[in-house]
Amino acid sequence: MGRNNKLTFLKVIFTYALFSPSFYNYLDTKGLAIVNGGLIILFVIYFIMRRIRKIYFHTKMEKLLFLFILFSFVLYFILIGISSLINNSKNLTLLDIADYNKPAVMLISFIFPFITLERENIHDFYKFTNRFFILSLFVIFIFGLFHLFGNDYLKKILSFYTKEDVLTTFRIATPFVNPYDLAIFLILIFTHFIYFSLITGRIKYAFVAFISVVILLFTQSRIGFVSLVYASLLIYLFSLFGISKVKRAFPIITFAIIFLALIYIVYKFYYLSYLFGGIQSYLQGESFSSWDIRKSQIEFVVNTMEKNILAFLIGFGPAKDVIRYIENNHFYYFFRYGFIGWFFFFIFPSVLGIIYSFRSIRIVQNVYEKAFYFSILIWFITIISVASLGNNFSEQMRLSFFYHFFIGTAIRNYYIHKNWRKNDGKSKCVYNNSCI
Repeated sequence: MGRNNKLTFLKVIFTYALFSPSFYNYLDTKGLAIVNGGLIILFVIYFIMRRIRKIYFHTKMEKLLFLFILFSFVLYFILIGISSLINNSKNLTLLDIADYNKPAVMLISFIFPFITLERENIHDFYKFTNRFFILSLFVIFIFGLFHLFGNDYLKKILSFYTKEDVLTTFRIATPFVNPYDLAIFLILIFTHFIYFSLITGRIKYAFVAFISVVILLFTQSRIGFVSLVYASLLIYLFSLFGISKVKRAFPIITFAIIFLALIYIVYKFYYLSYLFGGIQSYLQGESFSSWDIRKSQIEFVVNTMEKNILAFLIGFGPAKDVIRYIENNHFYYFFRYGFIGWFFFFIFPSVLGIIYSFRSIRIVQNVYEKAFYFSILIWFITIISVASLGNNFSEQMRLSFFYHFFIGTAIRNYYIHKNWRKNDGKSKCVYNNSCI
């Protein structure tokens, strides 16, 4: 399979991961089997088509990092069983067993870049992601119009993706189940195109970024809005370094236009009362439903794990019969899989994603390459430090695939670029023992 065929397969995977319907309103969480199960099947098909027997690495360090992450996901499989049997054997349900699909999807998402991306197609991959983000934003925009202004037939289409109780509100979520998942994905698109506008000075990229912000606002996700503000501040700080002085005034103008538009929307559109009503309540020290729910989840986790050293280390397993939803990524992992799970399944891969996306920015030259790594760097930092406080994004359908795929991409492509510069692109494997 040539380089174009590999990239074609990635296009299929990306499209399926984002737009395959889960039929949530009809299957509830069983719809995960359609999206996650489909990704696993596509992965197996690719392995068979490619007859993959080994993975080529460019350095010993790349191989070592791959094996460490591989170990983390294998540990995930093991810990689901161990923690459930030791700390939650009386409450074990089929939903707990079904959680085995999550580390499987994380694993294949991380592996995909190592078996598809190579020196010959890497530049085409960057251009593809740029087009994919634009097309995704266009489709999401159309879905948003269906949601806000569509008739019952159009909303029936959206019900294949989004919860019914969300469709009756002015909160956009499609193609995701929940609005805050869509908001987190849109932050990735926003950071990607705002960087293009900063480095090229072209207003058309700022316009694309602005459209993503408008759609994000109509998700009315409070954690999404806070994450947007945080990401914008990071972008501005990063733009002060590495962008020519001629264009340093442009980010100020761009952000001024965007936030003036946000203020206009705040005062002119009553549709956003859920978003800004919640923010106003928080600033005034008043309680509101979504914060109260998350607070009660955290209190439950703390009280349940208090003075239980074994549970602190390995958690209770999925334990859906004990508590089904924990919407804080840190407490989610602590309760389900303890400190071991929190570190190996969340912190360790996330830190590697941040480190290698930053290192890649410093080594790549092309504007598409820099925009890609800049966007995933800001995205990683934002969702790990802010969005994770109100969303367990790394486990969510669709988001989990992109998150772990981009972690693998950051590591893989850094060593592709490094090896290319060092060896003039002549060798796939620098060391004889760097292939498995």
